Amino acid sequence: MASFAASVSRSIPAPDIIEDESENPHLLCPSEDGEHSRRLPWKPKARQADVELYLRTCRQKFLGYQLEGDSTTMVGLPDSIQEGVKILQQHLYVSPGDLAMKHEEKMCNTPKRKSKDFV
Repeated sequence: MASFAASVSRSIPAPDIIEDESENPHLLCPSEDGEHSRRLPWKPKARQADVELYLRTCRQKFLGYQLEGDSTTMVGLPDSIQEGVKILQQHLYVSPGDLAMKHEEKMCNTPKRKSKDFV
C-alpha cells in the first residue's frame, strides 16, 4: 500500500508556486483606472429575505428567541453578527420587478389629477 501512495505522489506534478499575484490573471480583475486589484469582479447582492433569515437564525442561536418581521433590532447579538447584518444591508438588492410593483401600487393609491389641475 505504501508503494502505491509513493508512486501516485511521484506521478502527480507539483503545482507551480506563484510568488507574484499579478502573474495569475484569475485572482485579479481590472479596476476603473486600468490597473488590476484583488477584488470580486461583481458587486455582492443580498435580498431583504436573506437579511431577515440571517437575523432570525442568529437570534435563535445566540438568544433563543425570534422577532418576526424586525430587521433592525440587534440588541444582545455579538459584534461580529451586527457587523455582518450591516454589510448585508449595505449590499441590499431590490429587483426591477419589485420596484415596478411598488411603483404600480403607488400609482393605484394616489388620486388622479384632472386635466385642469395641470395649468
